[in-house]
Amino acid sequence: MPPPGWYFHPESGAKKWWTGSHWLDARPKNPKTVPLAVFIVVTVVAFVVGIMAGSGGSSSELAAAKSRISQLEAQPTANAPQNVSGTPTAGPTALSTPIPAAVTLSGDGQMTSKKVALKGDYSVSWKTLGSCYYSATLKSGADSLSDPEAFTANHEASGTNNVYGLKAADYYLDVITGPTPSCGWTVTMTPVP
Repeated sequence: MPPPGWYFHPESGAKKWWTGSHWLDARPKNPKTVPLAVFIVVTVVAFVVGIMAGSGGSSSELAAAKSRISQLEAQPTANAPQNVSGTPTAGPTALSTPIPAAVTLSGDGQMTSKKVALKGDYSVSWKTLGSCYYSATLKSGADSLSDPEAFTANHEASGTNNVYGLKAADYYLDVITGPTPSCGWTVTMTPVP
């Protein structure tokens, strides 16, 4: 199973927090264990003081204290994640990948970039570095008719575009440049919440 993190839920497609065993809508806060620790310390101190004072502490009292500690340890804390439905939920599938904070691709001239896993909506910031024609299309290989344009430019420039509704897949930039051989470019894709 993948480690805890933000993933796309395999059934709903929504971005959710995977705890390592089940899904949550938000990342859980760290559970507070101080009250349990305080209870254990107070119980042990009271037991020791009772022995020293001569009240002894019968085995039934000790068993009751151990039982109460076990009950408290088994109770979820207020901030602990819980499966409300009571039914197990599926973990991330092999296609589920964490959403990167941002993906930057760059190159010089006409080329196909490396593949990156994307899904959802992105802000695309781009910069061209030469007096060239540029056309960059985001492709997954699945449906070339609906591939979104990342950017176009006719000279050295920069800008920001938006790409919406990408289906979960590995995408690459198909960049066409010309007419000179030295036509550098950089593209940064940032997920839009």
